[in-house]
Amino acid sequence: MHAFLPQWIIDDPHEPQVCRSAAGYYIGTRTEDHMSYARYTHYMSEEEAKELLKTGKWRHIARQSP
Repeated sequence: MHAFLPQWIIDDPHEPQVCRSAAGYYIGTRTEDHMSYARYTHYMSEEEAKELLKTGKWRHIARQSP
């Protein structure tokens, strides 16, 4: 399942989720106090981010470096 995920994503202790910034929506993680921790994907629409997270297809477009 992790064959194409870079190690920095595999090692992230937080659960992937749809996140929002001024630039748009993305798949990433936040800390327990809701601070942005990592951005796994490019920016996209909210609908696209939700679908990619739901289907797991965000793994195919994950950034190779933080």
